Amino acid sequence: MIEIGKCGKPHGLNGTLKCQIDERYLDDVLQAKAIFIGVGANPIPYFIESAREGNSFLVKLEDVNSKEDAETLAHKPIFLREEDLMEHEEEEEDEFSDDRYEKWIGYTIIDEEMGLTGKIEQILSLPGHFTALIMHDEKEVLIPLHESLIVRINKEKKELVFNLPSGLLNL
Repeated sequence: MIEIGKCGKPHGLNGTLKCQIDERYLDDVLQAKAIFIGVGANPIPYFIESAREGNSFLVKLEDVNSKEDAETLAHKPIFLREEDLMEHEEEEEDEFSDDRYEKWIGYTIIDEEMGLTGKIEQILSLPGHFTALIMHDEKEVLIPLHESLIVRINKEKKELVFNLPSGLLNL
């Protein structure tokens, strides 16, 4: 078992938990069917009903259906089995390098509201942040690559799902 993060406070009334997940394991959690939570000597498995990233990483677990249920898991460590982890060596090396987003060239950007937006043609390094250059409606558009805008990453389909600010594509 590998510790990948920690449960935070409940989010809402239906048992959803805010979690702090080590960034390099976010994709692993999104692909996992279950996580293990350290409640005593041995971590206990919990099946994931849903998981999403945004400003916070939110996880809804099976059989955790109220704020009170979620409070019993608050501040407990989260684990994944080693066999549930993807290869991380390359990502760890790239974590602080300027080309960490280069792997997304060719990925399709999808906006949650508008749907298909465009394919990433190029990654640009601007002062303080990175942007993806896409073609949308026959014009070049720069999309900021900021974690608060990225909802999920699907490596198999090569898709990045964003929650883009309204009007961004019309600039």
